Amino acid sequence: MPTRRVTVGDKHKVDILVETGLKGEPGLILVHVEAQAYEQKRFNERMFIYFSRLYEKYRRKVLPVAVFSYNRIRNEPDSLEMGFSFLEFLNFRFYKLELKKLNWREYIHTDATVIIKSGSQNNCRTMEQAFLCAKGLIHQVLVF
Repeated sequence: MPTRRVTVGDKHKVDILVETGLKGEPGLILVHVEAQAYEQKRFNERMFIYFSRLYEKYRRKVLPVAVFSYNRIRNEPDSLEMGFSFLEFLNFRFYKLELKKLNWREYIHTDATVIIKSGSQNNCRTMEQAFLCAKGLIHQVLVF
C-alpha cells in the first residue's frame, strides 16, 4: 500500500476560529465554531476531522462548538467513538448548541463579545434572538 500524508485531500474552511482564554485555564486556546443549518449525515465525523487538522496545524487545545439552527427539534450527536471489542481508542466530543431547544429570553442580558450568526424558529424566533441564545451559552464557557 503506498504511503501518503494524512492531511492530503479536500481543503475545508471552518466557519469561525478564535484564539482566546478559557476560564480557569492558563494560556490561550482555539475555539472552532461550526454553524449547521441543515441535516448532514456524519456531521460528528466532520467536526472530528476539523478538530484534528486544527490541532495538527496549531498544536493547541481546541474547543470545538457546533451551533445547530434547524427548523425542528432534533437530537444531534455530540461525539464520535471508535474502537474494537478489546480497546476503545477514540472518544471525541464537541460542545453542542441546539438553538431550537433554547429560550432566547434567558440570554438577553449576558455580556459577551461573541455572536453566532444562526437562525432558528420557535424558541429563538428571529435572527436577533438566535444571536442572544448562542452568545449567552458560549459566554458561560469562554473569557474574552
